[in-house]
Formats: sequence, structure tokens, C-alpha cells
Amino acid sequence: KVALALTYTLAGDGVEVSFHFHNHEPELTAHLEFGLHPGFAASSFDSFHFEMPRGRYRRWFSPENYLTGETAEIDHQGGAMPFARGKLRGSYILEFIDVPDRTFVYRDPPSGREVTLDLGSVPYLTLWSDGGAFLCVEPCWGLTDRHDQRPFEEKDGIQEIPADGDLRAAFTMKALVR
Repeated sequence: KVALALTYTLAGDGVEVSFHFHNHEPELTAHLEFGLHPGFAASSFDSFHFEMPRGRYRRWFSPENYLTGETAEIDHQGGAMPFARGKLRGSYILEFIDVPDRTFVYRDPPSGREVTLDLGSVPYLTLWSDGGAFLCVEPCWGLTDRHDQRPFEEKDGIQEIPADGDLRAAFTMKALVR
């Protein structure tokens, strides 16, 4: 039995999203995955920019939304996302291997929209769009299923909470107000 307190805290031009899980089981470890699904409107699929910080990322391949087990390392110098926008159709799943500053920026110049995301404690990020006028930027504490299923406790990226223990996580989003 696990309890969740999901809190949105508004502060100035931003919002902090915090998760607090408590495992009420006196002897059993709890296993879970979680995340959020923010999407940002754009003037068009071709108009937005997504900037990523310098670091080493691991891409998890997930055709048809199931992991294959195939991964690829990406060493990024910082700046515009280091892959073609067309790869956003479906899911583009990234693990942060060595990304010390996890500040990401979404911009849509025609509309003037800009959002900064601080993903300091987030282990994974899923980016996707179906080609419509938006980008979903999903902080995740876990990964989707594999084609070859395995027990839930053994899933890639699974989070654990010890008996009578807690798990806390958070991220922030700030809008540039013009």
C-alpha cells in the first residue's frame, strides 16, 4: 500500500511539481514508476525549438512504445536538440547519464512562448509529438515496458521504496512572461 501526495506550488512565473510517496507496508519494498505529461503549444510543428544542456545521454529505442533493449549514447555539447525533429513522432526517450545541469528550454519564437524546465532530480525524459503544433516534454522516473515482458520489479528504471519508507522527487517549470 503506497500513498502519494502530488503538490503543485505556484511561485512567481513558475510552478514546482513535487511527488511524495510513502510505503505503508511494514515489511515489503514497493516498486513504482511515475512521471508527468506536460505539453507545450507551438505555432506549428516546425516553429518550436528545444534546447538541451551539455552532457551524456542514453537514448532508449521504443518503436510502437515498447523498449527493444537497444540504446545509443549521445554526447551533446549543449544547445538545440541533437536529433531531427521528425524523430519526435513516437517517443524519444532519454536517460541522463552525465548531465550535471538539467535545465531545458522550450521556445516557440512566433508566439513568444518560452518555458524553462529544471529537471534536477529526474532520471529520464520522454519527448514526443505526433507532428501537430506541440511538443510533450515528459519527466519520468521509470521507463515503458519492453516487447519481452519481465516482472514489474525488474523493469528498466523501476523506483523502489523500502518498507515504511519515503520517496520524494520534484521538478520546476517557469514561463517567460512577455
